[in-house]
Amino acid sequence: RKDIFNVNAFGQRLALRALTCHSDFSRYRDEAVHCRSILIERLRERQFHVRKPGGNYVFAEHNQFSGSYLQEQLLLRDVAVRRFPGHRTDNFLRVTVPPLSGIDRLMACLDEILSVSKKQLQVCCTAKMKDDGDK
Repeated sequence: RKDIFNVNAFGQRLALRALTCHSDFSRYRDEAVHCRSILIERLRERQFHVRKPGGNYVFAEHNQFSGSYLQEQLLLRDVAVRRFPGHRTDNFLRVTVPPLSGIDRLMACLDEILSVSKKQLQVCCTAKMKDDGDK
């Protein structure tokens, strides 16, 4: 029976090498933590609720748009995020923390999606109100 956490010889050598390059890995870790903080801040500026992170990703949920809609729109712009269907996680996007340039690109895509979508919502609501008024 093979354990799912078995590590082959290559993985073991890589792990040993990582232990000898502690300062390099500390620098990468610090940079990733910094980028994660910026990612969280910029998502919150766009009305996302972000759960407390614990790794190299964040779970974020928008207050107006579904996770499936946002995921679909991001994929159309060649930005991949994950989503986990389920009662508690359906609207959350799992966003891997990118470098700063990746954060800028993600935010530009989200700004485009959110601004276009809000305009569509306004047109839809205005048309519905007009239809309701005509009755």
